[in-house]
Amino acid sequence: YAPHAESTSRHIENADPSSSLSKGLKLYTEKKYELAIEMFDMALELAPNDERALFFWGITQIELGNRADALKHFQQYHG
Repeated sequence: YAPHAESTSRHIENADPSSSLSKGLKLYTEKKYELAIEMFDMALELAPNDERALFFWGITQIELGNRADALKHFQQYHG
């Protein structure tokens, strides 16, 4: 996992990983993939081992056409 959104660290103090994940999933279903990635990044900064956030981060990267990033991410996650 490597965060891609520079602004996420500014919001960490008041953030909740499940809230960020929920927002990311909503954005994903709306096909707002760039914004979804930011929410998944935030969720992962708060809870680095959250399997749902890890999974949807990778799936969203695939939707954005970033298959190499997604593959690298999944390989890191699964060891």
